[in-house]
Amino acid sequence: MKLYKTIGVRGIHLGYIVDDTVRPVTSPDQLLIEVDTIDINDDESYIKASTHFGRGFKADNKAVWDLLKINLIGFSSYNHISRYDTKSDGRQAWLSLKQYFEGEDFIERTRESAFTRLTSTLYKGETSKLNFEKYINVHKTADRMLQDCNFNNGLGLDDATKIQHFKSC
Repeated sequence: MKLYKTIGVRGIHLGYIVDDTVRPVTSPDQLLIEVDTIDINDDESYIKASTHFGRGFKADNKAVWDLLKINLIGFSSYNHISRYDTKSDGRQAWLSLKQYFEGEDFIERTRESAFTRLTSTLYKGETSKLNFEKYINVHKTADRMLQDCNFNNGLGLDDATKIQHFKSC
């Protein structure tokens, strides 16, 4: 959120640094692309067309690094980006965090955790630690986790499988 509220030296918010849109121009040696009309009020077109090179990019990239470092230093997340400190590379640090927290490892960990919760939570009547409401919440949370990791194309478990897990525990 801070990136989208912070204006960089190019006059647009720093969100363009972490935007993963493929850029048609990737180096200063390439020919620029001519555009017939430009809507100066369309911030989104600036974000998607801004290049990831040049003096303005370097300054904005460092600003992103500074924001990440300030907000993550002292937390375990900083370990994933500390290698970008010498270059102050905010974009690569962001991509590294994204890969760790949203990449294949994250998906696999989330899926395993959800299925572990579904199969290891047993309801044997009301107890002080697990009542029926908590049991249902375990199942809802596990299904939400599966949706978040795009299991079954983001649908989570189908109804028949939900019922099967619910009845078996």
